[in-house]
Amino acid sequence: MSALFLSLAASLLVSSSESVPASGGPTATLTQATDVMRKRLMRFDANKDGRLSRSEFESIASARTGQNAANRGKMFDRLDQDRDGALQKQEIDRLLAARVRRLDRNQDGQIDREERMAVRQGQRN
Repeated sequence: MSALFLSLAASLLVSSSESVPASGGPTATLTQATDVMRKRLMRFDANKDGRLSRSEFESIASARTGQNAANRGKMFDRLDQDRDGALQKQEIDRLLAARVRRLDRNQDGQIDREERMAVRQGQRN
């Protein structure tokens, strides 16, 4: 599950120029990177209720990671810690923050251009 969610989170981080903070600087703090990924995830909130349902989440995971339905379902079940059938902001933020910390390879509290490029390289391989 960790590798699958890391792949999903990484693809959300590097999929456009929005991964760089609005200031235009070459780095993003961990908080900024988490915010970018959360905003991108929430674009898939079709009914705009502030949560991601199983079907909304599975559509993201399918498009971004190419995983089969069984794996997407298992991942959703692990992420939905309160078992209410939807991913709440707190569940999403906790998991995104943990994944962003893993992307910060040099542990300096920021995601820099080299770290973003490493994610892109990993996605191509």
